[in-house]
Amino acid sequence: MNNHEQWLNFDMGTELRVSGSFIFDGIRTLDEMRSLNETENIFTFLYYITVGIERLQKVCIVLIENKENTDQTQFVNKLKSHNPDDLMTRIRKSRTINLKKEQRLFLNLLARFYINDRYGRYDKKKRDNEKRDDLEFENEIYGMLGTNILHFHVINFDSDFLGFIDRYFKTRDIAEIREKFSDLLRGIVTQLYSLIEEEASKNNIYTYEISPYTSYKAFKIFVAQEFDFAHEKRALKETIAYILTSDDGRIKEFKNTIENNVEPLDLSGVDLKTLFSSSFADESSMVLVDAMTTEFLEIEGESELKTREDFFESFYSIADLCNSQDDD
Repeated sequence: MNNHEQWLNFDMGTELRVSGSFIFDGIRTLDEMRSLNETENIFTFLYYITVGIERLQKVCIVLIENKENTDQTQFVNKLKSHNPDDLMTRIRKSRTINLKKEQRLFLNLLARFYINDRYGRYDKKKRDNEKRDDLEFENEIYGMLGTNILHFHVINFDSDFLGFIDRYFKTRDIAEIREKFSDLLRGIVTQLYSLIEEEASKNNIYTYEISPYTSYKAFKIFVAQEFDFAHEKRALKETIAYILTSDDGRIKEFKNTIENNVEPLDLSGVDLKTLFSSSFADESSMVLVDAMTTEFLEIEGESELKTREDFFESFYSIADLCNSQDDD
């Protein structure tokens, strides 16, 4: 493997994993939304997804276009784009990517968000004087997400983009929004990753290889092709059921160790649904944190708090110890 091939293999492999992490964080943000009034999370979702797709597209372009005799300075200058719509057009000039109408609109939406509206809230004059044509723009977004519309086309005019996105999210069911955006992303991202596999294989390199152990986020997106967290949520429920009902000697030993070292906090005031869903970073976690902090206030003496803190610092080490004792 020569120097150029090493760059394509290792550096572009790293960029691929970075892209997957951004896309993962985007769908995680969408998954964590529990109400439709979270304007900052709508923005974060769009930001992560735009950056993730852009970097994924650039890996494709490098593998397709960059040869050993390529003028690298000129190539990099032409690659400096933050427009996923234009980048996709560049890829499709030489390779086949089949995009549905709503997928093209989605890329257009991301480009518009990142280029024109990412800093829109900082520009008071622009916000005060924006020309609005909400009906036409809303038809565009509704069409992209598969709802009933009167007409359907890509537009190019000033509009209260962020304002409309906020309103759209607030008038739709959150589960419907998750499903539609997940489907849009899956259709675009999986094709780009397949293209990376093909281009890398032509050059006998392994840019596409991703380990589930060191790069879980990218593996979930590109290899497992999962754009929701259904499996993780099911695994959490299965784990809770196992811990509550199992005769596993390791769990019994672990339980005895906890009982012999710390008095459990009184979390009886927290509903069970919140307790059992708290492993995901959403408002359930905040409820538990508040309950835990309140209980801490009832503990007298810094030494008792310190002992408790030390015990939970070694929580997983104790679990490992219980596991090894059961093996013996």
